[in-house]
Amino acid sequence: MAKPIHHIEKRVPTKEEEQAEAIGEIISLIANNREAITTSLEILQELHSTGVLDAVKGLLKTREKVGVLAMGQLNQPNMHNTIKNAINMVKLVGEMDPEKVNTLMSAVMSGLDQMGEQDGKVSKWRLIKSMNDPDVLASIATMTGFLQGMGKEFNTNQKSFH
Repeated sequence: MAKPIHHIEKRVPTKEEEQAEAIGEIISLIANNREAITTSLEILQELHSTGVLDAVKGLLKTREKVGVLAMGQLNQPNMHNTIKNAINMVKLVGEMDPEKVNTLMSAVMSGLDQMGEQDGKVSKWRLIKSMNDPDVLASIATMTGFLQGMGKEFNTNQKSFH
C-alpha cells in the first residue's frame, strides 16, 4: 500500500514571478485594446496642450477651497431662484418646435438687418403707409397671435404681472 500524504507543498511564486505575470497581463491588455488606448492618449495630449489638464489638476489640488466657495455661492438667497429659472428655461427650450424657432430666428435676423438700413426718421405718414406693406402686416399678425396666446395663458392660470 501507498503511504498516506500528510503534507502538501504549495508552490508560492516569488515577487519577481508575480511581477512578471502582472506585466504579461498588462501587455496583453494593451495589445488587445491598442486603438482605445491610442485614442485616449491623443485626447489626453489635446487636453494637455490646451491647458485643460493643468486647470483640472489645480482644481483637484484646491478641491476643498473650491467646494467651500461653490457651496457658499449655492447658498446665496437668489441662487435657488436662479437654479429653478434655469431648469424652467431648459424645459421651455425642450418644448419648442425647432422649425418654428428657426423661422423666428431667421425673421429676427432679417428684421435686425432691415433695421440697420433705416435712416432713423419715421414720419406719421410713412408709418401709416407701411401698414399696406405685406411684410409689415405679416409681422403685426405674428405679434398679435403671440400676444393672444400669451394672454390666453395668463387668463387660464390666473397669473398677472400687475
